Amino acid sequence: MIIFDALFPTPCSLLPTPYSLLPTSCSLCYRLPTVNFPGLLNMTTITTERLYTFEEYLNYDDGTDNRYELVDGRLEIMNPPTFRHLLIAKFIEQVLEAEINRLGLPWLCFKEAGIRTGWRKSRLSDVYVVTKDQVMALLDQSAVCDTPPLLAVEVVSPDSVKRDYRYKRSEYAALGITEYWIVDPPNKKVSLLVLEEGLYHKC
Repeated sequence: MIIFDALFPTPCSLLPTPYSLLPTSCSLCYRLPTVNFPGLLNMTTITTERLYTFEEYLNYDDGTDNRYELVDGRLEIMNPPTFRHLLIAKFIEQVLEAEINRLGLPWLCFKEAGIRTGWRKSRLSDVYVVTKDQVMALLDQSAVCDTPPLLAVEVVSPDSVKRDYRYKRSEYAALGITEYWIVDPPNKKVSLLVLEEGLYHKC
C-alpha cells in the first residue's frame, strides 16, 4: 500500500473526532460522515445511441449541468449523488490534501475529475491523487487525466455497485492505477486494493 502507508502511517490518529469509525477489510479505520441529510432521487442511467470519440466527449456540452462518463463510445449520465455521498467524498479529499501538504509531497488531490481508461472510455472518479507533473502537462485542457493516477477512490452508492466493484476495478487495473480504494457506506467497509501483476488484491 504505497499511497496509504505514505499518507496514513497511523490512520485513526490522523483523523478528526466528530466522525464515527468505519472498519475496513484490513483492520484499519476511517472516520466517515454519518450525518443523515436527505438524498436526491435516483435516476435511470441514460445511455446515448450515438458513438462518440474521446475528443468529442471532452468537448461535449448539452447545455445542462449533467455529467457523463464515456463507456465504449456511449455517453452515460451520472445520477445526482446523495448528500451523504458528497460529504464522504469531500471528507476523503480534505484528509488526503491535508496529509499531502503535511508531508510536502509533490501530489495533488481532485474530486470528481476524469480518468481516461481506454480508447473510447473515460470515467469520473469521486477522488483521485496525481503528481503535479501530470497536471501541469494538461493544465489548460479538460480535467481528464490520460495517465494513471497514483490513487483512485470511489464512494459506492446504490446505483454504482456494479460499476465501482466490477467495471472500474477492471478498467483501473488495466490502466495501471497502483491503488484503488472502494468506500462502501451501505456495507460499512472500505476495500483497499493494491495492483500486483496486473490484478487488484485486497490488503
